[in-house]
Amino acid sequence: MKPYFRKHVLNTLDSRDFLFVNALLIATLICGMFLYTYFFENHALKKTYRNCCDLSYTQLGSLLLIAAFTVFSSFLIIDMDKNFNTPFVNYVIIKALSMVALLLVGILLFSESYNHYQIVGISLTVAGIAILYMNPVESK
Repeated sequence: MKPYFRKHVLNTLDSRDFLFVNALLIATLICGMFLYTYFFENHALKKTYRNCCDLSYTQLGSLLLIAAFTVFSSFLIIDMDKNFNTPFVNYVIIKALSMVALLLVGILLFSESYNHYQIVGISLTVAGIAILYMNPVESK
């Protein structure tokens, strides 16, 4: 449902406005959650603070990169929903590309091995993405 709600809102807002308003609402909800935690579960907030203080510089850098990637990918998804394919096609493409990216990261960084059924599944996924991007034949 999320892509269709986003498409509905994008009829009025442009991509940057949507990203800003969405982030503002998310931040408001998170602040509300932290206020609730502070007043009713004070120990949880202190534990979170201690854990954050224990983060190394590389972990903080990783968090910053994840945040930057999240903002960039959110903007890309919003722009795709507004200007290109239908929300369903975008959803399928995003999920399929995520799966292919995870496969490549698993193989290249973590030396994972996959059986032939999994490789066939990935190949069919890539073929499906290619078919979605192909221009349809115009009938005369």
